[in-house]
Amino acid sequence: LKAGMRHFPTHHGFLFRKYKGKTACEAAFDNLGETEAMSIIRRCIPPGDCHSIVHRAADISTAVVMNEFVKYYPDEFYTRDANGRTLSQVQFHAELRRGKKTFHHDAAFFMGATDDEVEKKDPMLGLYPCMVAASGNTSDLYAVYTLLRRSPKVIFQLESME
Repeated sequence: LKAGMRHFPTHHGFLFRKYKGKTACEAAFDNLGETEAMSIIRRCIPPGDCHSIVHRAADISTAVVMNEFVKYYPDEFYTRDANGRTLSQVQFHAELRRGKKTFHHDAAFFMGATDDEVEKKDPMLGLYPCMVAASGNTSDLYAVYTLLRRSPKVIFQLESME
């Protein structure tokens, strides 16, 4: 991890890179336990360096992993990532990108989205949330309608992009 952080600091030492369906962080949690793994991670990536590691955990990993990072890096909970997104925006975009949320099965997810979450583009895809909901395997029309109804100004932002 030290070598990874030295050579690839913007990628958090490849801590969240997936290999065989698991990130290195998840594998460390399984092999060493969460407390020991987080102790090692904190030695290599000290808190307070403004590296958005909690945001990265929310974007890539499971809720369990993100929760551990929030416990060990609490100050980052209130910061923004390199793209100016809050942690809730990162979580919202990640859930949409995974394609497992549909309006039929989780209406509260879409109805509970804040204006900031709905109006901010996902920097990984370059798409607004309504566009992400319209694409992929789900292509959830109810979700698209709900997100556009929540923030119709996204349509005008799309028109100005052309």
